[in-house]
Amino acid sequence: MTLLGRKFRGHPPQEAFLGYVATPVTTLTISRPLIQWIFPDLYRTARFWRRLLPIYTRYMITKLNARNKSRDERDKLWDKRHEWGGKMVHQLVLDMSGFYVKSAQILASKAEFVPGQWRKWLSKHLDDAPPTPFSRVKKSIQKELALCPKGKDFVTPLDALFSDVEEDPIAAASIAQVHGATLIDGTPVVVKVQHLGMDTIMHSDLRNLARVARFLKGQLPVDLTPIVKEIQATIPLEFNFEREVWFMLRIKSSLETHGFSRIVCPSPIENLCTRRLIVMERLHGTPFTHILHRNADESLQPRIPKLRDVVKNLIEAYGQMILIDGIFHADPHAGNLLLLTDGRLGLLDFGQSKVLGEESRKQFARMVISLASDDAVAAARVLCEMGIVFEDSSSPSKEVSVEVLVMMARMLFDTCYVEEATVSPMAENSILRKVPMRSFNQELWLVVRTILMLRGLLFSLEMDESSVAIWKPYADVVLR
Repeated sequence: MTLLGRKFRGHPPQEAFLGYVATPVTTLTISRPLIQWIFPDLYRTARFWRRLLPIYTRYMITKLNARNKSRDERDKLWDKRHEWGGKMVHQLVLDMSGFYVKSAQILASKAEFVPGQWRKWLSKHLDDAPPTPFSRVKKSIQKELALCPKGKDFVTPLDALFSDVEEDPIAAASIAQVHGATLIDGTPVVVKVQHLGMDTIMHSDLRNLARVARFLKGQLPVDLTPIVKEIQATIPLEFNFEREVWFMLRIKSSLETHGFSRIVCPSPIENLCTRRLIVMERLHGTPFTHILHRNADESLQPRIPKLRDVVKNLIEAYGQMILIDGIFHADPHAGNLLLLTDGRLGLLDFGQSKVLGEESRKQFARMVISLASDDAVAAARVLCEMGIVFEDSSSPSKEVSVEVLVMMARMLFDTCYVEEATVSPMAENSILRKVPMRSFNQELWLVVRTILMLRGLLFSLEMDESSVAIWKPYADVVLR
């Protein structure tokens, strides 16, 4: 009490103690927003790891506890952990937003790979991210319209160009928010506007993703580094909406030219688009997420056969996009697909799109033909030519058999059902535990990601379709 006595002489002990601790408590209270303001990247990184590490630790503990239990006991233990883990990751995504929403969408689309409890929570992010208040969205739209070719002629472009802009968003995602609107001439449109400051947040999230890849290296049977590098190269491109419009126009033109009339891409209104704003045709339909949701209204069930029909047509369209054009939409999760009122499929959100180089297209074509022809030796050889390397940890030579390489090739490059692909890499019986991936072709990551999403979509529709069988004619054209 000597220090308290000197500093707070004459005060009761309780008041003296409160006065003593008030200074550091006040300092901490003030320093938190101060750190957030001065070092936003550091603050966001600390928040992320503070949430991630407890989840990781609990899963490692569960893995240890499950070792000596019976199968039924292990299943109950993991079901409980996955329910908790899905909820915690969902909360992490809600709190952090940014790129983590995009990651949640990818995981929610992997129906044959991600635990059902996780999908239940993460599917909420497919088209239901927390929206930005309309007052801020309106300012962003006005700011961008003043920069577009047509908007420069108006002092108040929002009122001059639109008779109405709906305050409730149609969709809210990691980078942008979409609102329904009506042009002055009565044309129904949608307005996609970028969240202010989101580019800074996204760069911070991508750095954290690289740190996660380094942290998990050696603990997972897959080296995430090449995949993360591709994500770091492609995600920043999504912030350029002029690039997205370019992809939208070219993919739309190609599909229409080559007879894919059942796949509909919206038409952008180019003189109302900027680097952070897209105004486009409004497509009317029901999102796949609403029809496929586990609690979907029973009245939507008769539409599932229609979904199966148009999804098969969508897979064929990807043969044209990836193999022939080398320009493809790389984000076909259920939140980006609409069943239109006339039974066609609406393809939305071209931010995640890619131009695939000629050599990569030829490699992919050779893989498609090898798998479609059941040529195991050729498929294993093409996998090696692609720079995708596996090791057999149980073999002294580390050499992987041709049969296993073909199975790995199907897991990566075909949408057909592969039982081994349904097992989590964290599980003890995962094939990737025995045969880990040591090297991956960064250029092909978005091709693989697209195929994984299509397989997840087929799985949720209880379909088993081999995309390589559908794509073989396109692959033949590429190699000719």
